[in-house]
Amino acid sequence: PFYLYMSHYAIHTPYNPDSRFTSNYMQADGRGVYDEQLQANLNKQEINHAALIEGMDESLGKIMDYLEARPEVAKNTILLFMSDNGGQAVSVRQGRANYDQSYPARAGKGSAYEGGIHEPMMVYWPGVTQGGTENPNRVGIEDFFPTILEMAGAKDYKCSQTVDGKSFVDVLRNPQLRRERSKQFMDMVEIVGIDNMNQLVMILEKICDYAEASDSFVPVSHECGIPERGI
Repeated sequence: PFYLYMSHYAIHTPYNPDSRFTSNYMQADGRGVYDEQLQANLNKQEINHAALIEGMDESLGKIMDYLEARPEVAKNTILLFMSDNGGQAVSVRQGRANYDQSYPARAGKGSAYEGGIHEPMMVYWPGVTQGGTENPNRVGIEDFFPTILEMAGAKDYKCSQTVDGKSFVDVLRNPQLRRERSKQFMDMVEIVGIDNMNQLVMILEKICDYAEASDSFVPVSHECGIPERGI
C-alpha cells in the first residue's frame, strides 16, 4: 500500500507564464482570446492564470494515465482532489471585483461568502463512487484525515491531538444520506487586517451572539459588519 500527498504550487500568485500552454489562450496577434463573461479579451494576467490551470490539469492527468496503465493498481487506488480555498484572491485580476472571478459565487479566497468557502472537490473510488454524479453533503478539509483512515481500514489507532473532522465515507457509500454540519466558523482575522484587539473582541462577541441563535454557517465578514468589495 502507498499514500501520495501531492500539493501543487499552482495555481497561485505570482501568475508567471507557463509557455507550454499560454498560446492556447492567445490569438495570432498576441492578444488574449475573447471571454464571453468578461465581454473582453483576456489580459496578460488572465492568460497566465488559465495556463497555470491547464498545467495543473495535465499534471493530474499524468497520475491518472499512470494508473490506467496499471489496472491492478488502479482498481485498489482512491483519488481525492480538493482545493484549499475558493477562487480569486483578495485582489481582482480582471473584471468586476468579487463577481467575475468565481462566478456565479460571490467573492473568493479570504472571504466567508460562497466564492471563498466553496471549493472544487472530487473523489474517485472504484466500486464506490459513480462518474458524473454529485454529492450535496458539506465536508471540510479537516474531514480528510478520519476519512482516509477509514478508507484504508484503520480502526485501532490513537492520535496525540483531538480529531476535529468526521469521516465522510458513509455519504460516499450512500449518497442519499444527509449529514449535519453546524456552527462552522472561519478565522478571518488576518485576512481582514484587524490590528486592534478591542475591535477583535467586539467581533468575536458578535460571532458568539449569532451562533447562539443559528445552526448555520456564520459568515464572519458579513455578520460583523466588516466591509468587503461589493458586486
